[in-house]
Amino acid sequence: MLLAGCTTVGVRTGVSFVKTGETGVLVDRLPPGRHCVETEEDERALGAYLEAIEQAQTMVRECVQRRAAQECDTQQITDHVLAALTDSRMSLASGATDAVCSQWGTKPGTESTI
Repeated sequence: MLLAGCTTVGVRTGVSFVKTGETGVLVDRLPPGRHCVETEEDERALGAYLEAIEQAQTMVRECVQRRAAQECDTQQITDHVLAALTDSRMSLASGATDAVCSQWGTKPGTESTI
């Protein structure tokens, strides 16, 4: 949907592509429907959700589409994954191996526990 320029409202868990003000709006939690509101907390969540929808509707679709295309670019994703793997490998090569081994109880190339 973001690649089509449609803004979205989402929660922080599992919605890594939603960036408030760029591709949509994040809320703390999704509310129950209007007829299922039972507490003041539910009412606040519903109000925040409806406000987020209004805010998302004011966003420029072409900007949302452009930002989503950047986030979903295969080369960019590959570059990020390779950089993270390189960082992890460098950390292990620079002495972090001992910390990892102490966590797991063995050193590479040895049969004994630490």
